[in-house]
Amino acid sequence: MLQSVQNPALESYGFSTPLMHSRAAIPPSFSIRPIRLEDEAALAQLLVTCREDAFHWRDAGSFALADFAIETAGERMWVAEGSDGSVWGFISIWEPDDFIHHLYVHPNCQRNGVGEELMRKVLAFKETTWRLKCPVANAPGLAFYEKHGWTVEDRGVDVGSDYFLMRSPAPGREETSAPGPVA
Repeated sequence: MLQSVQNPALESYGFSTPLMHSRAAIPPSFSIRPIRLEDEAALAQLLVTCREDAFHWRDAGSFALADFAIETAGERMWVAEGSDGSVWGFISIWEPDDFIHHLYVHPNCQRNGVGEELMRKVLAFKETTWRLKCPVANAPGLAFYEKHGWTVEDRGVDVGSDYFLMRSPAPGREETSAPGPVA
């Protein structure tokens, strides 16, 4: 059984709902669903937490809760939700360009199939060639996408960071490991 744990860093932002869980010996139970209005505060906090953890080359003070609403305006989103209702991750897409804008999984929920299932949701939503930007300095992110058959198409600079423009495998040809656990 998974247990919710409190995180002082999250509480420092005034957010009291647990966003993460201790790792369990058995596969975790989670589901993927469309975003709901009541998810926004938790997702804003998740975005800040993930960026502070993964974007080590940027000043942690450069991330703000307001970034979530600004950066996801007009995007379609899905949420990974733990069996206790806590938010584990999310994915957002900009449909007109077949572009995955955000894919974030809480650091304590990674390597449990959450990111893979969020990506599968998008790939199943629309069979097309998707694109995304991944910072060059984000080695774990790059490894994740490469593991799933994404390839580098181009390189650029955005918000002071070098990034790779990546493209998904052709529809129906995704290379992945075994399916992740889903409730």
